[in-house]
Amino acid sequence: MSQTISNAFRGALSDSRSFKFLLGDIAKSFADIALKAVVKRLGDLVGGLVGNLFIATNPALTGVTPFAKGRVIAVLSYFPLGQGLGVMGEAGAEAVLPL
Repeated sequence: MSQTISNAFRGALSDSRSFKFLLGDIAKSFADIALKAVVKRLGDLVGGLVGNLFIATNPALTGVTPFAKGRVIAVLSYFPLGQGLGVMGEAGAEAVLPL
């Protein structure tokens, strides 16, 4: 946000625009930031609903827990690992972090 405000002030000074236009540019930038945040949230919500619907309607995925958004594992859990079995949560809480 500070970059947006700095650019607006710099543009107003260099283009000799009025303070009214400067405030308008700042308001447009804030509206753009808010709109992007809302659209991202809606996209996440719709994506989550579609993913849950897919998992719920696909019998092959029964019992599969997705970790695409990360998760904290606080109990002993086993997972497939290469040629064997992995263990997590055996010494307390551990985090799954998507890279």
